[in-house]
Amino acid sequence: GWMGVDLFFVLSGFLITRVLLELREAPNRLSVFYGRRALRILPSYFFYLLLAVTMLLLFTAPKHVALTREMLPWLLLFLQNFHAALSDPGTNLGPLSHLWSLAVEEQFYIVFPLFAAMLARRGRRTAALAIAVIALGSFAYSAWAAEHDASAAFYSPLSRAWELMLGAFLATGFITGPKNRAAADTLAALGLAMMLFSFWWLTDASPFPGVNALMPCLGTALVIGGTQAPDSRIARLLSQKPLVATGLMSYSLYLWHWPLIVFG
Repeated sequence: GWMGVDLFFVLSGFLITRVLLELREAPNRLSVFYGRRALRILPSYFFYLLLAVTMLLLFTAPKHVALTREMLPWLLLFLQNFHAALSDPGTNLGPLSHLWSLAVEEQFYIVFPLFAAMLARRGRRTAALAIAVIALGSFAYSAWAAEHDASAAFYSPLSRAWELMLGAFLATGFITGPKNRAAADTLAALGLAMMLFSFWWLTDASPFPGVNALMPCLGTALVIGGTQAPDSRIARLLSQKPLVATGLMSYSLYLWHWPLIVFG
């Protein structure tokens, strides 16, 4: 489940950058982008918080009630990842602890479009190179922190930025996947294999993210690149109705799965 967050960050970086590129000629493109993101994220999030916090206050042990009151301001400001990094690790298994990853994503949504708008004036090549430099710097920090400050490595947006930037770099089109269907499918299949192998190979004792996150994240990047080819078989496989339906529900599933497990 934790590694699924890394895959999602790569996908999110790709999709959000592609949306920004599609909007680059639109008037007030940033306000359009922020408006769409707010409508997508905020109503479900605040409705979820209202119900989840009410359940916590009514039905859980006093320690969870106290922790919920402490966490609430951070949750309302999408800063839960910083609260988690500063907290006792034992408190990060509470019913709302999974929201740290949404906080990282929201911080990306707020900062990156402003950065992208500035880079857009300098051309796609410059944008791609700037994104690559940020990704490499973030990865270097993530690799260091995974060995020396596990909490910061896991929760800091600085250690996760390279995953989002990897997807963003792909969206710039600076490097394109193969157009030949067989080559593209081979690339995408290799990416799927890397993702699945990393699920089996890595354990909760593995320093993470850092170097250990390379395999699942690069695997995701290969799937994205390979499925851009016309008539990709892997793209057709991943476009089956049950998978698409799960994707359409993914935000709600994300919000509710962890508190239901913890309450249970």
